[in-house]
Amino acid sequence: LPTSAGAWERRKTPTTPEVRGQLLKWLDERKPAAEVRAQVEKLWPADETAATTGDALLDRVGATIALVEPATKPLVEFCTKRGSGADVPDASLLADEKLEPFVRNNLRLVLGRTLALARHYDESLAQIGKLEAQDVVDPVSLLFYQSVCHHWFLDKVAGAKTIAKLFERREELPRRYATMAVLMEADFYGP
Repeated sequence: LPTSAGAWERRKTPTTPEVRGQLLKWLDERKPAAEVRAQVEKLWPADETAATTGDALLDRVGATIALVEPATKPLVEFCTKRGSGADVPDASLLADEKLEPFVRNNLRLVLGRTLALARHYDESLAQIGKLEAQDVVDPVSLLFYQSVCHHWFLDKVAGAKTIAKLFERREELPRRYATMAVLMEADFYGP
C-alpha cells in the first residue's frame, strides 16, 4: 500500500481495491458526515469484482474527492465537463500543503489532463510537470499527458525521458496512447 504521502510502488499501477483502501483511510481521517461516507462507499463497493483502470479510475477518485472536499467540487465539475469553454476555476487549493498529497496529486492530474485536452499545455505542465508516476492512481495518463506537453514545447530531452517511462508500462497503455507515443517519439528522433 502507499505511504502516508500516497505514493505507490514505482513500477506498479494501483489496483481498484488498493485505491479504495487509500480512499477509505483518507475518509476515516476526514470524518465526513454519515451521508457523505455512504455515498463514497456506494462509489467504492467492497465486493466490487471488476477492475477500474486509467481514466475511469482517475475520474472516480476525482468524484470521490469532490464529495468529501466541497472546495474541490467546482474544479472537478469543470474537469468532468472537459473544460467545455468555461473559465478554469481557482486551482490555488492544489498548492496547499495542508491538502493530503493523495488528494492534491490526483486532482492535479485530473486538471492537467483536462488542460492538455483543451490545448493549454503550459497550464497543464504547471499542474503535472513535477508529479511522478507513483504519486497518482493513473500513472499511464500522467506520463502520457506529460509527454504530450513536452512534445508541444519541443522539449526533446524531457519528452524522450517521459516517453521511455511510458513505454516501461507498455502492457497498460491504451492503444491510442501507444500510437501517439510512437508518433511523438518519431518526432523527437526523426530522420
